[in-house]
Amino acid sequence: MSLDESECLGCVYIVPPKSQEVDAEVPLRVRQSEFKRGLDPVLFETVRSCIVEVCLSRRPGFPARIIGLMREIIVAEHISLDGVVQAPGGREEDTSGGFQFGGWSVPLSSKEGGKVILSLHEQPFELLLGRNTYDGWADYWPKQPRGNPIADPFNDTIKHVATHRPDSLTWHESRAVDIDGIRELKETEGRDLLTWGSSDLVRQMLAEGLVDTLWLFVYPVVLGAGKRLWDGSAMPSSFRVVNSETTPAGMQALCLERDGEVRTGNI
Repeated sequence: MSLDESECLGCVYIVPPKSQEVDAEVPLRVRQSEFKRGLDPVLFETVRSCIVEVCLSRRPGFPARIIGLMREIIVAEHISLDGVVQAPGGREEDTSGGFQFGGWSVPLSSKEGGKVILSLHEQPFELLLGRNTYDGWADYWPKQPRGNPIADPFNDTIKHVATHRPDSLTWHESRAVDIDGIRELKETEGRDLLTWGSSDLVRQMLAEGLVDTLWLFVYPVVLGAGKRLWDGSAMPSSFRVVNSETTPAGMQALCLERDGEVRTGNI
């Protein structure tokens, strides 16, 4: 098969943990006739699965991150049993709507949970944030000393911000984006997009079917009121659990990847 009679689909990249460098690059090309018949997604998933299997079989425990043809959107949320995501980290974080339980996740935090959360920031990423979350972070993270395992990647990476006020984005490498721009970002080659908090933006992305992975840090507490992740607008979708861990404090960390349409049946 010559280059002239084939289409380049892009590359699969392999990035080791705690690294910003690519270890390997696997270009994918497919014959034009097969490309038109829709072979490209089948080929990509087959090659990707093979690479993952080889990485894990030859180097057990090596959690290589396989980066595909498009960016993925990864959403991480601290969430209560009744779906509240408002102000998990501090009493004054977000008191809008008269919310009185700011900092509700703090008593249930632990070193074990912290390790899971830190692992989300070990791979290359760009931030995708709603405006309220961005404003809070822009006032906090740049003030942290170098060497902080969360502050450093946050400060150094590109920040895509859902806002109508682009002139007021002061944090280093901040860029305004709207929902159409997010779709365009997903279709480009680059680092995955990581979203923390940003409940208004996340609900909009769930409604548009743009979220690929959910990291839900579920705490055994019912709050009764507050901003919720689920408001009935999300696109019906199946997700599969790819990782689950419960800390001694009772927080459950769930990693879920999109798995197609909702499947139904009878008992």
